[in-house]
Amino acid sequence: MSGQASGVLFHDVDIFDGEKYLSHQSVLIQDAYIKSVKPSDSFSLEEHRESEIVEASEFFLCPGFIDSHLHILAYAATLVGVNLSKIRGRGIEALRHHLVSVSSNIPSGEWLRCHSLEVFDESLDEALNRAFLDEVVPDVPTIIRFNTGHGCLLNSLAMEKVGLTNATVEPPGVTFERNLKDGTLNGVLLEADGFLDARIPKIAKEDMQMALSLANASFISKGITTVVDASENNELSRLQMISDAISSKIFNTGIVFMPGHRKLVEFQNVYEFGEYVNSNMVVGPVKIMLSTSSGQLYPSRDELEVLIKECHHYGFPVAIHAVEQECVSEAITILAAEFRQGDRLEHVSELSDLDLQRLNHLSVGVSTQPGFIYSHGDRYIKHTSSNDLINLYRLKSMIDGGVLVGMSSDAPVVEPDPLIALHSACTRETVNGKFLNTFESISPSEFLRSITSSNAKLIGLGASKGNIREGYDADLVLLDASPICTNPDQLKDISVKMTLTGGDIVHRDF
Repeated sequence: MSGQASGVLFHDVDIFDGEKYLSHQSVLIQDAYIKSVKPSDSFSLEEHRESEIVEASEFFLCPGFIDSHLHILAYAATLVGVNLSKIRGRGIEALRHHLVSVSSNIPSGEWLRCHSLEVFDESLDEALNRAFLDEVVPDVPTIIRFNTGHGCLLNSLAMEKVGLTNATVEPPGVTFERNLKDGTLNGVLLEADGFLDARIPKIAKEDMQMALSLANASFISKGITTVVDASENNELSRLQMISDAISSKIFNTGIVFMPGHRKLVEFQNVYEFGEYVNSNMVVGPVKIMLSTSSGQLYPSRDELEVLIKECHHYGFPVAIHAVEQECVSEAITILAAEFRQGDRLEHVSELSDLDLQRLNHLSVGVSTQPGFIYSHGDRYIKHTSSNDLINLYRLKSMIDGGVLVGMSSDAPVVEPDPLIALHSACTRETVNGKFLNTFESISPSEFLRSITSSNAKLIGLGASKGNIREGYDADLVLLDASPICTNPDQLKDISVKMTLTGGDIVHRDF
């Protein structure tokens, strides 16, 4: 349901205003903005009987959650494709049976598109080869995207469709894995989204619009009111697709859209950094991918420096994907010399003491993903050396050092669920009940600040979003319990009862 023009009044509610906890407040919403925030005992209900009054003494109100790094179209595609996440731990025969079943429903000439395969599932090692796919689905072009977001598997028919042969030269930064025995391609491609996007048929527009509607519903049901699309391959056609969804009223979550660095010239001829495409979408910094997946740093230091200078020349800050310690260190080194306001680092999964000290002295923001501790923590503990393990997701160290830290999901790598991320950041507990570097735990207040006001500053919207203050956008989430007063082991059980975007009630669960 939607809030009426007369407004919405949350009465006698405990709030986190983006910076601090306040009890027994009344928050009045009018005309898409926060009209007033006052202690309940100084607020007259009689003067606001025309508003929808929400008696909220049993609830907890905070600014709408901001997810500062995810991939909208990729996440939306997972909602209409074949989800393989539930195959995890069930073995190769379960995968075989599932693929045979779903492929039988694919119309002639269409692709089988699967996603979220756990690439680190040891029971599926034998399946990560096109020979397996050729045996199971020989007559349907098939692509399986891994849950890491950085790799995929194609069968031979799919490889033929995209023009991929043993002689195909790897584009810079892309890896085509090969069989050790004969050097032939085994069907696994890493960091190949850009290569494949131009070669695989697009999902039908009507299907993609439905997928975006489902993605929007997922966001608002979890209290997410603004997202940042941090996709490396973002171009004007992608922006237009999402803008159409907004215009069609099927997408009402706010969006910051990052251009991909390969499309910088295309973008700068049409939009400026910070320019609103429509009332719900603003152009963000340029996304640059820095990785070691090809066996070496790509792009090189010199190339990265040129890219950053080019973005800055055209008025765009940069958002640098940096996961591995080598990448993080390189990005910090260059940004120390080439910094522009709004520059940020994405992920910073591994952070050494030295790089932490250097980062603390910069004004570079960080968008990181504490939810990975919950979903991937068991693998980290099992496969990461003790020397490297202590450097993973150093949330407390960065916040204590004064770094502007924002929280995000990196969906579809993991589900965009801020309350799981809250639990993960505060307890450092994995899905199987182990604990990863509890000395880097942060408080619920620190998490809430990071996912609201800090994220708003990180994305350049700190003057209008991320706080419960007079004049700010009425993007709000009502929870059934206060994270600040909840036992840590129960944080992930908190639920969203209501979500507002621009003063409209877009989700209600009571």
